[in-house]
Amino acid sequence: MESQPGGSGVRVCSIFVSYRREDAEGQAGRLFDDLVAHFGKDSVFMDVVDIELGRDFRRVIDQQIASCGFLLAVIGKGWLNTTDNEGRRRLDDSNDFVRLEIAAALKRNIRVIPVLVQGAKMPGGDSLPEDLKELAFRNAVELTHARWDSDTQVLIKALDRCIQAENQQKEGEYTGPIAPPRSDETDSKRSGPTPVVPRRRIPHLTTLIILALAVGIIVGGSLIYVKIQDAAEEQRIAAERLAAERAQARKEAEAQKAAAEKLAAEKAQAEKLAAERAQARKEAEAQKAAAEKFAAEKAQAEKIAQQRAEQERNLQEQKAKEAAATQIVTLKYSNFFPTSHANSVIADQWCKEVEKRTKGRVKFNYFPAGTLTSADKTYDSVVRGIADVGASIMAYSRGRFPLFDVVDLPLAYKSGLAASRMANELYKKYRPKELAETQVMYLHAHGPGIMHSKKSVNKLEDVKGMKIKSTGVSAKIVQALGGLPVALPMAEAYEALSRGVVDGILSPNDALKEWKLSEVTAYTTESFGCAYSTCHVVVMNKAKWNSLPKDVQAVIEKINEEWIDKQGKLWDSIGIEGRQFATKQGMRFISLSPDEDARWSKAVRPILDDYVREAKAKGQPGDGALKFCLDYLRTHDR
Repeated sequence: MESQPGGSGVRVCSIFVSYRREDAEGQAGRLFDDLVAHFGKDSVFMDVVDIELGRDFRRVIDQQIASCGFLLAVIGKGWLNTTDNEGRRRLDDSNDFVRLEIAAALKRNIRVIPVLVQGAKMPGGDSLPEDLKELAFRNAVELTHARWDSDTQVLIKALDRCIQAENQQKEGEYTGPIAPPRSDETDSKRSGPTPVVPRRRIPHLTTLIILALAVGIIVGGSLIYVKIQDAAEEQRIAAERLAAERAQARKEAEAQKAAAEKLAAEKAQAEKLAAERAQARKEAEAQKAAAEKFAAEKAQAEKIAQQRAEQERNLQEQKAKEAAATQIVTLKYSNFFPTSHANSVIADQWCKEVEKRTKGRVKFNYFPAGTLTSADKTYDSVVRGIADVGASIMAYSRGRFPLFDVVDLPLAYKSGLAASRMANELYKKYRPKELAETQVMYLHAHGPGIMHSKKSVNKLEDVKGMKIKSTGVSAKIVQALGGLPVALPMAEAYEALSRGVVDGILSPNDALKEWKLSEVTAYTTESFGCAYSTCHVVVMNKAKWNSLPKDVQAVIEKINEEWIDKQGKLWDSIGIEGRQFATKQGMRFISLSPDEDARWSKAVRPILDDYVREAKAKGQPGDGALKFCLDYLRTHDR
């Protein structure tokens, strides 16, 4: 095939540029432009395009390749491992255009030249399909961005040489050395008449003698002249050598003098530096001594000042202790439980116990039944100083204590004592910052929270559509069981049940008596597999706590530790009393079968998973808190 002449001025074989668009489209296009500029547009091909519909593209590619003399395989960093939409390597597809192009050239023994771009490395044979393994053994050329022009010129010159060799081979040209002439031509040139050689004449003897004497005189004179010249030359050389020796001696003397002067200057400079350093050391030592003396005097002065400050502080503390010993602090205690409720009674007993053990230095004005602050405002009232001490339910401050939502989860509680102890151990382990704005006295939690309703609930399906009073996490339990949660303070539960606003309530058994719920409900479903609890907290205003004398704080902390068990045991006691009280009034208690109880437990299980996920999103260690609680109950709430 002939094409338009390029820069080489010879006939050009077709050059096919094979590349992968996702890998090196830019470099392939740039190379194409450079090749076209040299070899001509009709001699360089880059794409197999416009394949007619219905044609076998494999045969079309094979035909296109067959018409070429060279195939340049442009290989970038992604050439080997480029994948299709399904994540499969393109080279492993037998119908991949790039694979078909190169394989067709290799099969036809067309010269395939790998062109490495983007810093790519030559692929090894073990990483190539069977029909491309031969490519790994083809000598490659590298084109770099920084040396693109020079690199492409190297490639073009190499192609020129290959193309010229192939063109000459096709045309039968021979560019070797010219053959020597034939022997018959040489012989014909040598033929002709034989030249006649003239005879030499013998010179006369006298002439020869004269010539010999002349030669002797000339040679002798020449020898004498040469000897005279040699002697003169030796004298000149000796004089020059002597002058050179004297010049070298002067040079060496000057060098020795300069070296001595340099050595003397360096010695003087060294002595000067040594003197300066010695002076600097002396001054530094003097400054150090002065600084040490100043530091010692300063330290002594500070020590004396500290001693005096300590003495003054001790004196003030002693005066404060003496004043505190006689000072009476009166604190306001807000509680939402009614006066007659056992939890109100035990709170009043805590106040009296503090008054007793502090010998009257701390007294309380006790406000039960929400007479100072409402149940949902109690905690905030303590933070703001409206109440000095407050008893509240954490769920009433929804979202404020995300970590402690774990206590309210349906963990299958069996007793209030275990729940109360667990809540306090959880607080000691994590001490969440949300509670740092108050001083925690202690926490407690009631016994198993189960369902009390106006209608009979025997199976999970009976809960569907029921309006059930619940707050916080217990509202999620109602939703998981299929009911509709209704958020109400406990003080409003009786009226809501009486008027039919709600159909039931989740609460421990003590509420049947303490809150008189047995009067407005008829059934209790003992679903212990999903029994929950509610975390209560007693807190003191932070500033008020810090104002108390240390010995008073120690007394209160000791009482708090005792009240954890008192409160937990009280929950269990009033739970039993509530069940007995309701039974006497004719209330029916429904015990679920193990299989049905397991269905209820399974229904609320996602609530535990949701807690962990939501706590994590808020930066809380929910997974650790849940594991802690489950492990504690498994060990202590059998």
